[in-house]
Amino acid sequence: MVTGKITPLLKQFLSIKNQYKDCLIFFRLGDFYELFFEDAELSSKVLGITLTKRGQVEGKDIPMCGVPHHQGESYLSKLLKAGHKVAICEQTETPEESKKRGYNSIIERKVVRVATPGTLTEESELGDSNNNFLMALTASKKSYGVSWVDISTGEFSCKDCKNFNQLLEVYLNVTPSEVLIINQYFDESYLKEIPKGTPLTFYNPDNLKKIDFSVFKEKQKLRQKKFEKSELLSMSIVLSYILFTQNGKLPHLSPPKQIKDKSFLEIDNASKRNLEISKTLSGEKEGSLLESLDYTITSAGKRKLSNDLENPLCDYEEISNRLNLVEFFYQNYNHIKLDLKEKLKKIPDIARASNRLSVGRGSPKDLLSIMYGLIQVEKLIRDIFVKAKETTFKYNFDELVKNIYKNKILVQTIELLSDALKENTSLVNKAGNFIKEGFDKELDEIRKIRDDSK
Repeated sequence: MVTGKITPLLKQFLSIKNQYKDCLIFFRLGDFYELFFEDAELSSKVLGITLTKRGQVEGKDIPMCGVPHHQGESYLSKLLKAGHKVAICEQTETPEESKKRGYNSIIERKVVRVATPGTLTEESELGDSNNNFLMALTASKKSYGVSWVDISTGEFSCKDCKNFNQLLEVYLNVTPSEVLIINQYFDESYLKEIPKGTPLTFYNPDNLKKIDFSVFKEKQKLRQKKFEKSELLSMSIVLSYILFTQNGKLPHLSPPKQIKDKSFLEIDNASKRNLEISKTLSGEKEGSLLESLDYTITSAGKRKLSNDLENPLCDYEEISNRLNLVEFFYQNYNHIKLDLKEKLKKIPDIARASNRLSVGRGSPKDLLSIMYGLIQVEKLIRDIFVKAKETTFKYNFDELVKNIYKNKILVQTIELLSDALKENTSLVNKAGNFIKEGFDKELDEIRKIRDDSK
C-alpha cells in the first residue's frame, strides 16, 4: 500500500488498481498503455520489455513500463497466455475537455474491459479448431453443477452432476481456458481434488442474485425447461462474470443447452486420452483421430468436428438424424462436391465476427466477413439444398430453407450490408470512411462539413 505523497495521475492509477486488485492495469497515457509499481515489474519480465521509473515515493523509485497502444493486443495476448488478467483502462475524454474542468485537471479514465483467458474474442488470440470456454463450478454436499460458455461463438451449455467426480470429468472433457469458483458455493474440501494447473478464478460478484435469463430470445422455451438449481446457479455465475469483464455488455449467446447423462456416450477421461481422439498421448495433434479425419474447410466446421468426436452421440434419434444427413450428401456427392467446397471456402468465421461486434470490439473487417459469408450461405442453400437431385432426407433442410426465404432475414441483412459498406476500405475502425456515400444523409452532411468547410 502506497502511503507517501504522489502525483494526481498516480492517485488515479491506484484508485483504479484498488477496484481491480487481481488484474494488471493497462493504463492509457496518450499513445501508450503504461503499467506502474508491481504491475510494471511483473509485466516487464513476462513481456521482455525495459523497466523504467516515473518519479519517487518515500524516497524510492516508482517502477514503470509501457507498450504502444496500437500494439496493445499482441502484448495483451502474451500476458493472458501467461495466466494473468488485464484491466484495460482508457481515456474517456480529450486533454481539451479535461482543461475545461480546471487547468490542472487530469484526464478522466475508466476500465472498459477486463481481459481474461476465458473471455477472448480477438481473432489473433483464438485458434481456428478449438473453442475457448469459460466454466463455472459449484459444489456442495448436496449439489454439483457446471456450465460453460464460449463468448466468441455464443455456445452455452450446463449440466447437473451426481457427485464431485462427475463434475471433474466434465471439466477434464471440456478443458476450459478459465474456471470460475465462488467460495460461498464451493466447499473448500474439494479444492485439493482439482488437478494442478487448472486456471482458477475466485470470483465474488455483488449482483449474482440479480441475474436472469431474459437476455435470450427463446425466453419462454427456456422457462419451460426444468433446469436444476445447480445449473441455474452455475449459469448465473458465468453470466455475471461476462457482464463484469465486458463492462456490462453481454455478447450474443445461444439459449443454454442442457447436457443430460444419456445425451452422449460416457467415456472417462483416462480412456479418452488413450484413444487419442484430439491429441496423442504426447500431447500432439498430429497422429490423433481428429488430425486424420480433419478435411474441414471452415473454422466452424473444425470446431464442430472436434466437438462431435469428443462427444459421441448416445441417443438413437440423434444418431439416426445425423446418418440421414450423411446419406443426403452421399447421394448428391457428384452433383454438389465441387460447388459445395468452393462456397465453403468463402465462408469466414461469422459467429466470431458477430460476437466481436456485439461487445463493441468489432471492425469493418467483421462487417464485411458477415456480408460475404451470408452471400455464400444464401447461394449454398439455393444451389445445393433447393436444387438437390436426390431428394431422400432433403426434408432435414426444409425448416432451414423456409426460415431463410419466408422471413427474408438473410436476404435483408445482405442487402443492408451491401448498401452500407464500401468494399475497398481500411479494415480498422480509426481509419473511418467504410460507409458508402448516399447511405445516410446525416453522415453525408457531416462529411461535407468536415471536407468543405473553411
